[in-house]
Amino acid sequence: SVLSANYIKECLKDVYKLPIEGVCKHEFVFDGLVNDGGHDDVHGATTLDVAKRLLDFGFHAPTIYFPLIILGIDKIFNKERPYLFIWATALSALANFYFLYMLIIFAVIYAIFRYVVLIKDFTLATIFRWLGSFVGYGAVSVMISCVIFLPLTLHLVLNMNRFGVEHFSSVLYPLDYYQTLLSTLVTTISYPDMYTYLGFSAAGILGICVLFSFRKQYGDLKAATVLFLIFLCIPFFGRFFNGFAYMTNRWTWAFTMLSSYILVKMIPK
Repeated sequence: SVLSANYIKECLKDVYKLPIEGVCKHEFVFDGLVNDGGHDDVHGATTLDVAKRLLDFGFHAPTIYFPLIILGIDKIFNKERPYLFIWATALSALANFYFLYMLIIFAVIYAIFRYVVLIKDFTLATIFRWLGSFVGYGAVSVMISCVIFLPLTLHLVLNMNRFGVEHFSSVLYPLDYYQTLLSTLVTTISYPDMYTYLGFSAAGILGICVLFSFRKQYGDLKAATVLFLIFLCIPFFGRFFNGFAYMTNRWTWAFTMLSSYILVKMIPK
């Protein structure tokens, strides 16, 4: 895998922007086409064109499935049929095992927030009844996807040793990580060592500022924003969302989705 990654990197580095030079391990990052659709670009394609073409071949980002999963969660809480939740979860399991792990975690976080907002019944009997429903629907999703999901899971457990490798985990990130963090929110600047790619638009940050200007409203969105900022600032969560393998913030797609939703909610305000 290391040899293949470096071979592909060397073949394409004159076509795509390579933000990190040098020998890579099993993966690397390209940052768009070199000319990105400019007049001198013989390919005539932009980074967005490449991303859309990848979708045609089944390379779907978690942002494709996650909205369907959370819509399915809302339908279940509204006592509607659970088909959307079951199928969206099954399709995400079939599409990408790695991101399914993150999708489940964020789906659980979302379900907890929605339970507090919608149900507001904290008796143990009610909590376990809803928990049993979601576990049951999730089990149906696994059974639907097990033809692909089960062999991949067995291969991961039996043949991969990445989870057994010891990685040093500090309590906090290096100081320059926090210095770069604010820039990553509103620019294309990133902290590549931890895969902290955010790049929110200025309008997205404005939406968050407007959100916190309402003192007694939108408590759930405020709490989610603070929670995600905590996730960004503590290395443990980088390992947690990566299956406890090593620190990386590939989960930031969820923060981007939250920022987009907040912006949509705040525009009428």
